[in-house]
Amino acid sequence: TANTPASEQKKALVECVWDVTLHLQAPFNTSATDPQQWGIDSPLARDHRGRIYLPGSLVHGRMLQEVDNWTAFGLFAPLSNALGDFAASGNNAPARKRLVWGDLLLDSIPDRTPSYTRVAIDAQKKKKKKHALQTIETPAEAGQNLCFTGQVRGFCESNQKDEWRNHIERALRLVQNFGAERSTGWGMVLGVSVQESHSPSLPPSV
Repeated sequence: TANTPASEQKKALVECVWDVTLHLQAPFNTSATDPQQWGIDSPLARDHRGRIYLPGSLVHGRMLQEVDNWTAFGLFAPLSNALGDFAASGNNAPARKRLVWGDLLLDSIPDRTPSYTRVAIDAQKKKKKKHALQTIETPAEAGQNLCFTGQVRGFCESNQKDEWRNHIERALRLVQNFGAERSTGWGMVLGVSVQESHSPSLPPSV
């Protein structure tokens, strides 16, 4: 590399780990695919220890959506090419991502999980459809604060660590809500914190 211009030399990347805290407002749901309780149509996602979690893949997807929304305005430039998405070549080949999320865990296991029901409305008849009642599980009653914590790993240049941390936090603050239910009031974001971690990184979500 001695004769290679500095601008063309491959820059070394370092692994950075950030602790992420998301404060969401209940109700909240992740719609797990495995049945857990009789009478619950949309149960919460739980890990093997029964802990309620927010999938890292879901957080990554919502963040990617917000970054894409603002790319045309020149925001989040360092993250635009690090979130995966698709390569600019137009051949629909996925671009490798340099930001990897672990799952975010709810900070406590609730003693009981309330449920909410809703019905589907027939667009033509303007009334509820028959046999269209859905029961949705949530960690807490509406209005309560839910704290999810986890980690995200990034592979960036050593002098970009602070810039990446700032952009990750700003992008997450633009997300209005998290979870499978996107209706008004479900999983609304109340607060976001992203700090450099001093503990070993967690494995990414599968």
